[in-house]
Amino acid sequence: MAKSKEVAGKSKGKGVASSSSKSLKAKPRGTKQGKLILRDGPNEPMPQAQVPPQQGREEPPLKPDWKGGLLTNIHEYWQAECFDDKMDKIGVRKDGFMCEKEVDIDHFRPFGIVKKFEELGWEAALKCYDGEKNKVYLDAIQEWVGNLILGSENHPRNMTLTGSVGGVDVVMSAETLGEIANFDSKKQYTYPSENLLYDNTDKNPKWEAMVKELFLEGKVAGMKRENLKLPARLLLSIVQQNVLPRRSDRSNLRKPDVPILYYLLKGKPRISYKYLVMMNIWTSRNKLDKILIPHCRLITALLKKRGVINETSTFIKLPKGHTTFTLDGFNNQNGLEYVRTERYHKLKASGRKWRALRTDARMLLPGEEDELESDDSVMGDSDGEDAEDVAIGFDVGTSSGVPDVEDVNEFVEREMHEDWSSWPDFAQVLYDKLTRLGEQQKRVRHRNELWHQVHAYNEQKEINDRYLDDKRRRLNGDASVGEPPLHHSAWLDPEQDAPPEGYLDMMKEVFGDPKPPHH
Repeated sequence: MAKSKEVAGKSKGKGVASSSSKSLKAKPRGTKQGKLILRDGPNEPMPQAQVPPQQGREEPPLKPDWKGGLLTNIHEYWQAECFDDKMDKIGVRKDGFMCEKEVDIDHFRPFGIVKKFEELGWEAALKCYDGEKNKVYLDAIQEWVGNLILGSENHPRNMTLTGSVGGVDVVMSAETLGEIANFDSKKQYTYPSENLLYDNTDKNPKWEAMVKELFLEGKVAGMKRENLKLPARLLLSIVQQNVLPRRSDRSNLRKPDVPILYYLLKGKPRISYKYLVMMNIWTSRNKLDKILIPHCRLITALLKKRGVINETSTFIKLPKGHTTFTLDGFNNQNGLEYVRTERYHKLKASGRKWRALRTDARMLLPGEEDELESDDSVMGDSDGEDAEDVAIGFDVGTSSGVPDVEDVNEFVEREMHEDWSSWPDFAQVLYDKLTRLGEQQKRVRHRNELWHQVHAYNEQKEINDRYLDDKRRRLNGDASVGEPPLHHSAWLDPEQDAPPEGYLDMMKEVFGDPKPPHH
């Protein structure tokens, strides 16, 4: 039987299908160690090439069709491409890139909104640090997010996100974010799990108290924006853009919004903003239904700092540029009406009014009357009834600016150790119990001290009255027996040092010889 030579790579035999343009380049089939493979006849199947795998590398599987589950469950070789496929589902590409907005401090500080961020140490979240006015670097941002690798080092506060752009690794961590701005300016932050942050927030034991604090009485059903109290309504717009970004369904609250708004209004407990940013980016990458990239301007600032975004990087320009949160921007949006007068910022929503004195308001002239007050209020228990204004620096939710006495349970929650979430259950219970006991004892001692201060005057007056009564009794007794009344002389300490030499002689020259005390 005649043998014919034929290069296997050109035969019509069955070959291995290529799964994607990004797959590893296939070796030419039909060769083995540089030699041609022979077959005995035209109907004999072509043997497959036996190419030894390269050291330290393995052939990736076929590209999967990502229809559900987490992106991390897919082979790491295809994760970036599957992420790109998800982002391609957006009609207009730039709509999937959520850019933060700077907040006009002068507009929002009079209403106490800025103070709420400062109490959590989140004031840096009201600014942007990429230095851009209208550019968005879509390619670099998407490449970095698509290649992310999570690192935690056994504690959420050590969480890191490492991605690459053009072959350069860029790490986002608490340290690298701290190089951009002082995002967590307070101490003792908590790091809730992904489940508590996004999925089961309604399992929080304080859930009922949270929604009661945020919504108007009897209007919790449906969690509509229009039923929020005005302070929470203002905060929500900032939260949906800079804290928990999302693209759609902004007319309603989602469950993760509730605890964040509540913590902002109460100033406790403190969740790390750096941790929250990284969790937002990581979950948006890994979940199929989250078709967006949050915190794009912060990512841009990080990539710029590492030099992977420069003058040669591709970008798009936003027609209107990066906008700023101002009260003017809220006018006729989300059911809010805004008016600025000579002295006040005024907001109105669904017939409810709220005004705050402007930071640049002029002083009233002698005899000049101030503007008429509103007839509604969003302050405290009188919400919707008597008018009250917000004074600069006062706490939203109280008419006097004096905070309520903190509940012991709230104190325990605020004083949680930064490692608390990683402790076993028994250690968490023991720590909370000792913290509660110590605070209760401290409050008892403080209450007793206040009690003693209140009654200190009466106690001292009682002592003085007893002394005077005893003195009168003694003097009256002496007089009744015909003895002259004598007053006690000053007590002399037998251990007292003798007066200096010559002192007594000098006193005799001035006052004469000592005389017995008399009345």
